[in-house]
Amino acid sequence: MERNLQKWQMTSLWVCGILLGVAVWTGLALWLGEFKLPAPQAIVRAMLIDLTQSPILEMQGGGSNGIWPHLLYTSERTLLGSAIGVTLGVVFGLLIGYSRWLRLLLEAPIETMRTVPPLAAIPFFLMWFGPTQTAQLTMLVFYCFFMLLINTVSGIANVNPIYVNYANTLGATKAQAFRTVILPAIIPELIGGVRVAIGVAWGIQIVTELMGAQQGMGQVFSMAMPIQALDLIIAGILWITLLAATTDLLFVRVARTITRWVPIHK
Repeated sequence: MERNLQKWQMTSLWVCGILLGVAVWTGLALWLGEFKLPAPQAIVRAMLIDLTQSPILEMQGGGSNGIWPHLLYTSERTLLGSAIGVTLGVVFGLLIGYSRWLRLLLEAPIETMRTVPPLAAIPFFLMWFGPTQTAQLTMLVFYCFFMLLINTVSGIANVNPIYVNYANTLGATKAQAFRTVILPAIIPELIGGVRVAIGVAWGIQIVTELMGAQQGMGQVFSMAMPIQALDLIIAGILWITLLAATTDLLFVRVARTITRWVPIHK
C-alpha cells in the first residue's frame, strides 16, 4: 500500500512537472511572439506533419519525405558509431586494467587525447576524411572509445582490493580473479558510462552533420536556420530527444535484466 502511494506521488509530480513546463513555454510564446518562439500546439502539429512531408525542407533541397529519412540516418549513424566505440573502449580498458605495464605505457597518451574537446577535433576529421559518413563515424567512435576506456580503467581501479585478495587466498589466479571478481564488480560503472557515451554521441553526430553532411538532422537544422523555420527546428530537436530517451530507456531495461543482482538498478 505504501509503495503504491509512493509511486502515485512520483507519477503525480512527474505529470505536474510536464504541465508546468508546458505552461511556462506557452507564456514565453505569448510574450515573445510566434516568430521567436512557436507555441506548444504549433510544435506538436509540426512534429506530426513535418515527419513525413515538409514543404520548407523540400524547398531547401532536403527531400520530399519530411524529416523521417534524416531522423533514421542520424539514429543509425549514432547507434553504430557509439556501439563500435563503446565495444572497443571496454575491450581496451579491460586489457589496460589487467596489465600494469600496459597501463603505465599508455596512461599519458590516453589522458592527453581524452581531454581534446569534440568541437576542436572536428576540423581535423573533416580535413582528413572530408564531410563524409567516414568522418562522422570516426568522430563518434573516437569519443565513445575514450569515454569507455577511461570509464573501464577507473572502474577497475575502484574495485575494493579486499575482494581480489580474498579470491587469491582461495587459490584463484590473476586471470580467474579478474574474470570472477573484477568484471562483475565494474558492471554498474560500465552501465553508467555507456549511457553517458550514447547520450553524448547524439550531440556529436548532429554537430558533424552541421559541418556539411548530405543528410541527417544536422543538415535539416542547417537548412532551417537561414529562413528561421523555428517550428521545424524545435520539432526536430524534440524528435531527437524522444529517440535518445527511448534508446536510453531500452538500454536500462536490458541492463536491469542482465544485472538483476546489482542494487543500483532497483
